[in-house]
Amino acid sequence: ELLASRPDFIDLFVAVGRLGRSLGMHLLLSSQQLDEGRLRGLESHLSYRIAMRTFSAAESRIVLGVPDAYELPPIPGSAYLKVGTTVYKRFRAALVSQVYSPPSESTAGAPRPREFRLTNDGPASRSVVQDPNLQASGPTLLDVVVPHLRDAAAKAHQIWLPPLEPRVGLDAVLSSSPPPGSRGPLSVPIGLVDKPAEQKRDVLAADLSGAAGHLLVVGASLTGKTTLLRTLVASFALTHTPLEAQFYCIDYGGGGLSALAGLPHVGGVAGRQDPELVMRTVTSVSALVDEREAQFKAAGIDSLEALRSRRGKGDLDGDGWADVFLVIDNWPALRQDFEELEAPLQEIAARGLGYGVHLVMTANRWIEVRSSLRESVGGRLELRLNDPTESAVNRKAAENVPKGLPGRGITVDSLHFQTALPRIDGSVDVLDQQRGLEALVAGVAAAWSGPHARPVLVLPRLIKIADLPKARKGGEGGVPIGVSERDLGVVRLDMVAGDPHFLVFGDVESGKTNVLRTFLRGLMAGHASKDVQVLVVDYRRTLLGVVPPEYLLGYAGAEPAASAQLAETVQVLARRLPPADLSIERLRARNWWHGPEVYVVADDYDLVAAPGGNPLLPLLPLLAQAKDVGLHVLLARRTGGASRGILEQLMLRLRELGTPGLLLSGDPQEGALLGSSRSGPQPPGRGLLVRRHERPSLVQVALSEAG
Repeated sequence: ELLASRPDFIDLFVAVGRLGRSLGMHLLLSSQQLDEGRLRGLESHLSYRIAMRTFSAAESRIVLGVPDAYELPPIPGSAYLKVGTTVYKRFRAALVSQVYSPPSESTAGAPRPREFRLTNDGPASRSVVQDPNLQASGPTLLDVVVPHLRDAAAKAHQIWLPPLEPRVGLDAVLSSSPPPGSRGPLSVPIGLVDKPAEQKRDVLAADLSGAAGHLLVVGASLTGKTTLLRTLVASFALTHTPLEAQFYCIDYGGGGLSALAGLPHVGGVAGRQDPELVMRTVTSVSALVDEREAQFKAAGIDSLEALRSRRGKGDLDGDGWADVFLVIDNWPALRQDFEELEAPLQEIAARGLGYGVHLVMTANRWIEVRSSLRESVGGRLELRLNDPTESAVNRKAAENVPKGLPGRGITVDSLHFQTALPRIDGSVDVLDQQRGLEALVAGVAAAWSGPHARPVLVLPRLIKIADLPKARKGGEGGVPIGVSERDLGVVRLDMVAGDPHFLVFGDVESGKTNVLRTFLRGLMAGHASKDVQVLVVDYRRTLLGVVPPEYLLGYAGAEPAASAQLAETVQVLARRLPPADLSIERLRARNWWHGPEVYVVADDYDLVAAPGGNPLLPLLPLLAQAKDVGLHVLLARRTGGASRGILEQLMLRLRELGTPGLLLSGDPQEGALLGSSRSGPQPPGRGLLVRRHERPSLVQVALSEAG
C-alpha cells in the first residue's frame, strides 16, 4: 500500500538496503501480498524472508520459491523462515495478542515413584471438557511485557515528534524565540514550524528586513489569514518600538484588524465603511516613498542598513524614520472597490523596500494577485487552500494541510507551521481571543510614553478660499485652488509656466462652476488687470459678477455675443504669432509682443458646443501655440454624455495636446475622459486631478462664494 501511494519511496528503500548496514539501519518490510515488480533493485538487499500461510501457491512461490506456505495449517503463527539458500525452517511465532497465562507455581519436590495397578479402587476422577468457543479474558502478553520493558533501558531517539499543537499562544512562541539581538532587525516570531528533516520544532520567524520585506499570505476563507496579520503586528509591538516599526492597516476582511488601532505603532485602521480613509491611507504610504527618497539624499543615507544603524544610535533627527508597513487584509476585495489603487500599490512593491516601506497583503487564491504585483513580493506564507493544485509552494505539501485547523499552513520551504494566537495571557482559547488581544494592546500602549505613529489625515469635506494661502504677486507658482490628498499640500494651477489649458468634468452639484470661480478669484488676486484679461462664455449666468470690469475682456451669455467677441479676440491673438524671421533669443524671451494674458473661460461647455455652431472653434488653430500668443482656455462641462462630447473638435484637440484637468463626481460608465482616468462618485468639490507625468491624485477644491 505504501509503494502504491508513494512509488518514489522505493529509491529510498534501495538506498537504505545498500548503505544501511554500515549506518546501523535495517529494513523490516511486511505485506499481505508481494508484487515483485514493485521491488525493483531491492531483492538483492533482503537477507531473509518469512512467509506465513498464503492465499495461493503462487504467492508462496514468489516469497519462498516453493508452495509450502500455502500448505501451512490455519493456525495463527505458522510460518516458514528462509535465509538465502542455507536456512529453510518451519516455525510457529508467538502471539503477543493472546491472553497472558502466568507460569504455574509448584511447591512439591521431584515426583516420587508410585505402584502401578491394573485396577484402581479409588474414586474416579472428574474430567471437565472446556468449551473451545469460550475465550479467556485478561491482559494480553503485550500488555504485560511493555510496562516491564519501558524502564529497562534508555529511551530510543524519537524521530517523529508529536503533531503541531492546534493552538499556541504568542507568549509561548516569544519565550522560545532567540533574543532580539540575535534576530534580524525586522524578524519577529509568529508561530511554530515543524522541521522533520532536522527532527525538531522551531519558532517561525517572519523576517521582513531583506528581499522578503513584502509579505503575501494566501489561504481559503476561515483559515486564519486575519489572525496571522494580527499576530504579526502584535509581535512587532512587543519586540519593537514605534520609532522602529509603524503600521497602517486596511481591513477588508471581517473587521479583525480594528482591535490593533490602540497600539502606538498603528497609525490608523481603515475599513469598508470609510472609503475616503482607505484612499488616504494608500496615498499617504505611497507619498512616503517619495518623501523618503528625498530624506535619504538629504541625510546621506545610502542603504537600509545604514538607516537602521543610524536610527539605533539616535543619529537621525525626528521620529519619521521607522520602517512603515501597509497591511491590507483581503486585497482582491479592495481592488474590486478601488481599481485605481493597484498602480500606487505596485509602485510601493517595486520601490518601497529601498526606503523602508513594506507591503503585507492577504488573498484567498494566488491568482487573485496579478503576476506583476505578486512577483514583487518576496515573502510568502500559504495557509490551507480549497484547491491544493493551485498552490504556489508545493502541491503535495498543500494537500497535507489539515482542514479545521485555522492558522495551519506551509512555508516557502514546504514546512508545516502553526500560527500563534495574538495573546500573551497564557490562554489559547480562541473564543475569547479578542479579549486577549485587547489586553495585549492595552499593555503595550500603557508601557510606551514616546511618540506614536503619525495618524492618517484625510481631506476635509469643506475648504474655504480664505483658508488657502494668498496668490503670489505676478502669479509666481500658480493659482492656489485647493488641497491635495497626497500630502495635504496646496494645489496650484499654473497656466503660464505649465500647461496653458485646463478641463473640468463634473455632474450637477459636483462643484465644477466653483472650480472656475476659485481659479478666477485667485488669478485676479495675483495679477494686475493690465496683465490678465478674461473672456467669459456663460450661457447659464453662473459666473455673472465674478470677474470685475477692469479684468473683463468680455462676457457672453449667448451664442451671437460669444461668436462676435471670440472673433475679435482671435484677431488680436493672431497678430501675436511670431514672425518667420524672429531670432532664437527673442523666441526664448517671448518679447515680440506686449499685452495681457488672455483667459477664455467657458462654463457648461456642453451647451456652448451645440450642433448649431460652436463660437469657440475659431480658437482651434491657436491652441497648439497658446503659450506663444498668451492664450489660455479653461472649460467646464457635464460628465454625462462626455464620452461623446470629447469627440467634438475643440475638446478633441485639447485632449490631443495632453491638457490636464479635474474629474469631479460623475458616472464612471462614461469611460476614460483624461488619459486613462475615469470619473467616480465624490463629495462636492472633490475630484481627481490628472496631469502629465504625475500620478492622478484627489484634491478638494476650495469653496468660493457665489457672486
